[in-house]
Amino acid sequence: MKTFHSLIAGLRSATSILARQIAFPLLFLGAGLLLVQPCTGQSGTWTVTGNLNTAHHFHTATLLQNGMVLVAGGYDSNIIALTSAELYDQPSRTWIVTGSLNTARVIHTATLLQNGIVLVAGGYDSNDLASASAELYDPASGTWTATGSLNNPRVFHTATLLQNGMVLVAGGYDGDDVLASAELYDPASGTWIVTGSLNTARAEHTATLLQNGMVLVAGGFDSNFFASASAELYDPASGTWIVTGNLNPARSGPTATLLQNGMVLVAGGYDGNDLLASSELYDPATGLWTGTGSMATARYWDTATLLPNGQVLVAGGLDSNFAYVASAELYDPATGLWTATGSLNTARVAHTATLLPDGAVLAAGGFNPNSGSLASAELYTSDGGGELTLSAKLRGEHGKRFVALEWSPADGGSINVLRDGVTFRTVDDDGRAQDHLGTGRREVHTYQVCETDTGTCSNEVRVKVPGSGQ
Repeated sequence: MKTFHSLIAGLRSATSILARQIAFPLLFLGAGLLLVQPCTGQSGTWTVTGNLNTAHHFHTATLLQNGMVLVAGGYDSNIIALTSAELYDQPSRTWIVTGSLNTARVIHTATLLQNGIVLVAGGYDSNDLASASAELYDPASGTWTATGSLNNPRVFHTATLLQNGMVLVAGGYDGDDVLASAELYDPASGTWIVTGSLNTARAEHTATLLQNGMVLVAGGFDSNFFASASAELYDPASGTWIVTGNLNPARSGPTATLLQNGMVLVAGGYDGNDLLASSELYDPATGLWTGTGSMATARYWDTATLLPNGQVLVAGGLDSNFAYVASAELYDPATGLWTATGSLNTARVAHTATLLPDGAVLAAGGFNPNSGSLASAELYTSDGGGELTLSAKLRGEHGKRFVALEWSPADGGSINVLRDGVTFRTVDDDGRAQDHLGTGRREVHTYQVCETDTGTCSNEVRVKVPGSGQ
């Protein structure tokens, strides 16, 4: 069994990237890394969108209450820790530079507070040291303000917003040891309060807020730097941790997703010997894990996103051959099976994936052996296997212009109508809508419709609108 120490040495010599001093159960990559190219012809598609101003990997991405996405920190192309931050604006599909962090940080956490402010905490700083500092981003001013420091410096920890508005930080690595300690951030006072310690020290684990308000942590690597199968529950009422059922097998760095039925899907990760394709479900009612369908591709350092239709999208990562993959898959809780969907345009690991208000998923940054740290970004939209088809016609009456949209099938529910990537109208799904543009200059717009209940989106249609009188 490979420990973190041998694995990180192999990773660094093979790529000269990604982690610095520590020991997380990463990857011995042998002679080199492979790149798995995208495949085509599957339902659901990725469309290239605007590039980040700065390449980022091991950064954070947070959906703000105004619909923009905040990316902060990470490594740049020279493996330098970043202070830079930027915002993705969906209507324009561009990134806007915003205020810089006060402290460069990598492998930190970012949490949207109930007041709309973003809390970032810990991570590696510019000297490759685990940091205890924390700061707050205010979307109204676009600036960062220092707040109270953690009681312990941490990387590879988790941060979870509790139902009472406090933030639970648990576990992690302080540069010497894997931690069992946990602490709570109180937004009212800007301070951290020590709470009950985990029963098992862990880092690179998962943390999921359950529907009952408790927090499930699972897996990670333990104080001996071996992958762990243990899991436990944090009870905010008592401030204590309760041991629950074990994973099967042990996993470090898997993804964890709360499903709409209240169960938690854990997929992929590293078991100490191999990267995993298996996945399992945690049932809060029984405290037990049950195996479910396996992914077609083993994945580590990928992303997992719950879609509006209840399915889970996983994308990218490293596979069982330690190859960088562009493939993506969908998990259907109704069947317990994974199916292939459209591949990323660029294979990437250590990226982020964020569900946008219109149901699209934004993948940003990451690392690729051909390009290094990535500035590219792309959007995933479900096309329902071609089931939702949109057409558009330009019309004019009394000197005024409008675009007539028609789609099929129409299921009688409701549907979002998007112009240039942003929803401008939600209408009854009767298969028809209009966009009245009035008089004005020549314009070019891209239209799409997406079902509000399933997130299924149509093809995109580009319309060139001549100016009035032309």
